[in-house]
Amino acid sequence: MIDYKKEVVGQKIEFGSFDVSKDLVKSYCSSVNEDNPLYLDESVAKQSIYGKLIAPPLIFVSVQFEVELPDPEVDFGNARFLAGQKVESFHPIFVGDTIKAVGSITDVYEKTGRTGTMVFVVNQTEYFNQDNVLVATRQASMVHREVESE
Repeated sequence: MIDYKKEVVGQKIEFGSFDVSKDLVKSYCSSVNEDNPLYLDESVAKQSIYGKLIAPPLIFVSVQFEVELPDPEVDFGNARFLAGQKVESFHPIFVGDTIKAVGSITDVYEKTGRTGTMVFVVNQTEYFNQDNVLVATRQASMVHREVESE
């Protein structure tokens, strides 16, 4: 049985919001070598199915929030690392949108593999635009495990 603060699972925490500006999109595109004209060229974007500039689907990874999820205080292992991430996009993010991020810990579970017991803490962040339309989700899993020191 895993010992952790069960009351934090499912708590929704609003991290904050950010404005999707042309400068933010330009900076993000520059940092990842992205040159898609739908993100950078207004005349091309106006002729597209979107009718205006859109942002790269992962634009939210460039924004840091000061609010964090509550710690479930998993009492297991002496090492912790990212086990994986999954991102789903549901709706275009447009230049001019305001994106709100809401996160929660969705699960804590134990699994035994060939290297022994591991405990996974799964969190999810939902991203909504100013019209409260879900534009994307990001799910991340952290694994706690016992690692022998050398």
